[in-house]
Amino acid sequence: MHNTRTNAISEMGGPVLPGGTRIGYYSVEDGRRVWTRRVSLDRHCLRIRDAWTINRPLVDQLCADGIDIVRYVTAPQTYELDLVDFLDRAEILPHYACGEDVFALPRAEWASHSGEEPELLPLFIVD
Repeated sequence: MHNTRTNAISEMGGPVLPGGTRIGYYSVEDGRRVWTRRVSLDRHCLRIRDAWTINRPLVDQLCADGIDIVRYVTAPQTYELDLVDFLDRAEILPHYACGEDVFALPRAEWASHSGEEPELLPLFIVD
């Protein structure tokens, strides 16, 4: 995990760690600000709780930057959730990552879809 203890700062493309490493990127979709981060299950998924996590300094930066949606993209799946919902439902793990608090929310609570197949329009979905 990257240490974000000093302040994460934002540039036009997304939050940046103090050492200069960019963590994901920002975009605007349908008037909503989205933070997208490509991750690997092996490295970024909290196995104890099968959860996606975000360190507190990054959460603080996402809030300050007015992000509406958090999106994690893995090879087979995309997971996303409104930042407000994430904050309401996440468990806080005090001093979990290099002394930083971490917000953790089980993957089962995120909206997910496969990146492999295109999403069908409701017109073509048969119940």
